[in-house]
Amino acid sequence: MDYGLTDYDRLESELELTRTTRDTAFRGALLHYDSLLDGEDESQLPTLIGDVSFEQRVFPELAESCAWDWTCADSAAVRRSMSSAGTSPA
Repeated sequence: MDYGLTDYDRLESELELTRTTRDTAFRGALLHYDSLLDGEDESQLPTLIGDVSFEQRVFPELAESCAWDWTCADSAAVRRSMSSAGTSPA
């Protein structure tokens, strides 16, 4: 069956939470990947990836007609292997 994913080698699932106001933007997401390639060891893929970013517009008092934007972002990945110390599961 053709799902139209011939150019992709991984299927991405994402849960995203965003909040945007006039002067701030927040984004938090959890991602999970599944391999679409036959024979690829999925224990080598990250089990869960977390991504968070925050952006804020700042209006300094000394520069009345100026606005500055700053962004803070971070990501982390967790991989859970089914085997230990490079051996196959028993």
